[in-house]
Amino acid sequence: GDTSAYTRSVPGFLDDYAYSTLALLSLYEASGSSVYLERAKTTCQEAMAQFADEHGGYYLYGDNHDALISKPKESYDGALPSGNSILALCFVRLSQLTQDPLYTQAAEKQLAFLSKQSAHYPAGYSVFLTALLCYTNPPEQITVVLSSKDSASQILPLLPLYASLTVLEHETGGYKLLNGKTTYYVCKNHTCLPPVNDLK
Repeated sequence: GDTSAYTRSVPGFLDDYAYSTLALLSLYEASGSSVYLERAKTTCQEAMAQFADEHGGYYLYGDNHDALISKPKESYDGALPSGNSILALCFVRLSQLTQDPLYTQAAEKQLAFLSKQSAHYPAGYSVFLTALLCYTNPPEQITVVLSSKDSASQILPLLPLYASLTVLEHETGGYKLLNGKTTYYVCKNHTCLPPVNDLK
């Protein structure tokens, strides 16, 4: 039968896209499945297309919504963080996870916008400050090469929170197994350590 009545939706707001992107990134970090990372990128890019203000920041609603008297651009982190702050965190994480200049440039522009907004009361911008901290102190980049005896679900809980992860199920030219066991390649501050079998 006709299922169109069940697939209709209303236009989302900035917060919907920002929170969805962050949730997808969290699922990627918890599972290692690239499907979630790809969906996060798609959702984030849609937010960029719909809500961006060329002067900086992102509007609460886009051109697909009915026009209101004003077009708000919320940045204050109250009981719920603002979509602008959440989006800043998403840009930073996507930049670190993908090394894509699109997200690096978006992160820098968004952090600059929010820096100005927060200058009068930094305590009201806690998620923005978290994004800024993550940007200025990037976490480790860890590439994991799994042995046939291990799976991503076994390994991921053992890794540092917010590390930028790449999980390989097979060896590649640049990433080999050490001693035939699951191997970790860790880089931080542009310095890479020798491969190890145990992060401890």
